[in-house]
This record gives sequence, C-alpha cells and structure tokens, in this order.
Amino acid sequence: MAAGRRCAARRVEELIDLEQQAEFFVVLGQDEAAVELLMQHLRDTGGGSPLPYLKLLEIHHRSGDRAAYERMRVRFNQRFNAYAPEWGVDLQAGRSLEDYTGVLPRLQQ
Repeated sequence: MAAGRRCAARRVEELIDLEQQAEFFVVLGQDEAAVELLMQHLRDTGGGSPLPYLKLLEIHHRSGDRAAYERMRVRFNQRFNAYAPEWGVDLQAGRSLEDYTGVLPRLQQ
C-alpha cells in the first residue's frame, strides 16, 4: 500500500513540475514551447491526467487559436467523458458548489 502511495505522489509531483515548466514558457512568451512540452507529455504518458489537456486549452484560448482549442476540447471530452467549455462560453459563468444539492454536506463530512 505504501508503495502505491509513493507512486501516486511521484505522479502528482511530475504533473506539478510539468505545469510549472509550461507556465515558465508561457511567462516568457514562448507558448509554442509550452504546447510542445505538454503535447510530448501526452504522447509519452498516454494522456491519463486531465491537467495537460486543461493547460493546453488555457494556452490555446488565451492565444486565440480557436482551431487548436476545439481539437483539444474534443480530445479532452472523449478521453475523460467530460465537458470542456466551447470556445465562446464564459468560463466564469459556471455554477457554484452550492448549486449542487447534497454535495456540500458530503464534502464537509
């Protein structure tokens, strides 16, 4: 059991490092390098974590690359059976935690 936790902790650390590296490229204005880093991670790992996808969506949206955003959105939705927002949707207009009846009490337990 302890070995499994160490492995999971290592994967989390790797994802944090990946996000920090990608953000470093973005801060330097090197979006292409950040995209390549994240895409290489997806190729190497098979895309088991949503974090690289979400970071790519963020970069594509901020840079105005609608086609790349839509391609990544479709891949994310298929991979995780989830819903990434369409291009024109206000990302701040989502529902709050209180809107999900019963969830808050369960989280507090």
